Amino acid sequence: MAAKQRVIRVSTELPTYVVCVLGTEISIDVDGSIPKGATSFDVRGTTGLRVYVTYNPKLVTKPDGTTRWPLNSEVEVMMVMNSPSSAINDNKVRVSYYGPSGETPVASAWLYTTCMAISLDADTRRTGVVATNAAKKTKWTWGPKGEGAVLLVNCDRDGPSTGGMDNAYPTVRSPAGTHGIQQDLQDMSLMVLTTEGPAGVFDNHKLVLHVSMFDAAKVGVFQANGESTALGSRCSGLGECIGWAPATCAAAQPFHVKCLQGMREHRLKPQSTLSRNVSDLTSNSGGRESNEPLSILLPASACQEWLLMQCPVPSFAAGSESISSYEHVLGSDKLSYVVKHTDGKAQRSFYVEGLAFPDADFAGLVSLHATLLEHCAQNSPATPVFTDTVVFRVAPWLMTPNTQKPLEIYVCSIERGYNANQKFLEAVKALAKKAKCKLTVCPEVDNRGDRWIQDEMEFGYVEAPHKSFPVVFDSPRNRGLKEFPFRKILGPDFGYVTREPKNRRVSSLDSFGNLDISPPVTVRGKEYPLGRILIGSSFPGSGNRRMATIVRDFLYAQKVQPPVELYSDWLTVGHVDEFLTFVPAPNRKGFRLLLASPLACLKLFREKQKDGYGGAALFEGLGRVGRITLDEILSDEYLRKDSKHVQSCIDWNRNILKRELGLSEQDIIDIPQLFTLEHSTATALFPDMVNMLVLGKHLGIPKPFGPLIQGQCCLEEEVRRLLEPLGLTCTFIDDFFSYHVLSGEVHCATNVCREPFSFHWWNMIP
Repeated sequence: MAAKQRVIRVSTELPTYVVCVLGTEISIDVDGSIPKGATSFDVRGTTGLRVYVTYNPKLVTKPDGTTRWPLNSEVEVMMVMNSPSSAINDNKVRVSYYGPSGETPVASAWLYTTCMAISLDADTRRTGVVATNAAKKTKWTWGPKGEGAVLLVNCDRDGPSTGGMDNAYPTVRSPAGTHGIQQDLQDMSLMVLTTEGPAGVFDNHKLVLHVSMFDAAKVGVFQANGESTALGSRCSGLGECIGWAPATCAAAQPFHVKCLQGMREHRLKPQSTLSRNVSDLTSNSGGRESNEPLSILLPASACQEWLLMQCPVPSFAAGSESISSYEHVLGSDKLSYVVKHTDGKAQRSFYVEGLAFPDADFAGLVSLHATLLEHCAQNSPATPVFTDTVVFRVAPWLMTPNTQKPLEIYVCSIERGYNANQKFLEAVKALAKKAKCKLTVCPEVDNRGDRWIQDEMEFGYVEAPHKSFPVVFDSPRNRGLKEFPFRKILGPDFGYVTREPKNRRVSSLDSFGNLDISPPVTVRGKEYPLGRILIGSSFPGSGNRRMATIVRDFLYAQKVQPPVELYSDWLTVGHVDEFLTFVPAPNRKGFRLLLASPLACLKLFREKQKDGYGGAALFEGLGRVGRITLDEILSDEYLRKDSKHVQSCIDWNRNILKRELGLSEQDIIDIPQLFTLEHSTATALFPDMVNMLVLGKHLGIPKPFGPLIQGQCCLEEEVRRLLEPLGLTCTFIDDFFSYHVLSGEVHCATNVCREPFSFHWWNMIP
């Protein structure tokens, strides 16, 4: 049963006129004007409405053999309209009052009704289709059975390449022509306002689309100027038209029609009218050429199972000012919009864009409302008659782990100086070719001598049922690459987001080498189908370096990849990618966690020393770097103490990762690695092998320049032994002078945009 809308008071002195909305209940107050001597009443209505009585049988006895009910009792008269009105006051209710014994009414009260149908709808079922009159649109629920519409932050740039993000402008943006317009609109969510009823209602009523002051800063709404689509009327023997099209049917694109009961999808020519049954529609989409609106007429039983996939975008003549044809109707400076009225049935298409991602002060939910207002007198304020609401959730920014397919690699070119990286670039190009992955090189004119592209940004994406596109998260480190994500990556269907502390104070932990994500995991029965974000922080209670609050708050607010905070402040640079990474694996959980391990390295070196190779040395052949033999390493008391400290720090994180990601020891592989302490923080002694580039089964690993035993680097051999049984291919890349001596490695030097998850974020339960 529909929710009660309001109370209507009737009078025996003058008739009452009311406009009500289909699908809601009206309570008729029959006790407010009881004529003198009346003790009972009856109520009757015309065929266009249904009148009924509700009562408490414990307090009121239903009359026998009569329709009269006692007055001043626990009896309530309810009215529901059956269908929208075709004319003003086309239905009426009569309340007749009777005395104690008379058969003739002592007085009557008349109520004249006009019914409007009003429905504000979006893709609340998350199918890519707008369903009209959806039941559960005022609440947003998670999970595969959840409902609620999704909104994308329109943070790409479909407009001119010199501008900012599309949502920074109160216009639909396009570099030129209709195609760009459509591209920008596709980043928005379709919202449809359906109305039906006589236009005369609006002589003293108005329909207003509105948003709260708080939500207005988070959402923008556009409407095509003049777009108001009159829909088909009833046809003898056929159901009601439920499609929509421009009134002149001038759209250049075909319309998409889909049957939800399993019939195939069809494409209908723009200027065609169909008035056939369902079987005809599935076999032939022909029609006559005309300028009539598109009408899709179906049997009544099937009518509600057919939906248009997308409201078409009106076409524009070449060279016309198409951008101005879209009106910005709601936003931060526009809290309401009076909808233009039409006679009969019409649908109006609105395009909704997100302006802000979920954050510490924004849960991600926004509500849009359509309210019918009544003006009782010329100078009196309007009063609400009916409100329909649609709730959207803004899609979160999502990260992708190493186990997702790589799409594009980014790396900087440094051509000049002692630490030029041309040899490194050639190795990365060769690896990208093996992995069949696109490579983009950022030249020095854009990187301004800053080679640490992983620290500058993190690739992710946003997703709605109708659209998905990548979004780069720009870190607040603001060094040479500061402008690169905004100027060179932001573009059509490639979004941008950033967070910067107001005081501009950042530390090394704010670089995105300190931001990673696990593959999907299940922890004590709780599923994380999109993985969990990993960020490095300081040791609990130490009060040392932490990631900036504004960045951490943003990551936590996305909800679907709840962060795990690790201890990384023990490192000089302080990034989680210095001691961990994930690689794909064919068994168990589908991945392995790789952890740097000083103890595993010392164990390997002792074994080689025992086998008689104590004279084998690190950094053999590097020339400018002094060689260190295994005997020297294993006899170094300070190095042993450093290794014990570093291992304890990594083990602390190991326990956190096992607990928070649901891992066992069988899911972890220890990669031999030594660190040295300088001023109480640690730096890798030789190139840090866990700081690797993962491209599917192809791994680009920092070449460690370990001790050569029988012509082979024992560290490389050990890593191959550990990883190649998983089907992985190990390529060791020389980054010693181009990155390692500058406190970074291969992962720090590269960045990868990866394929989104196939799992839809709204299907999880945070």
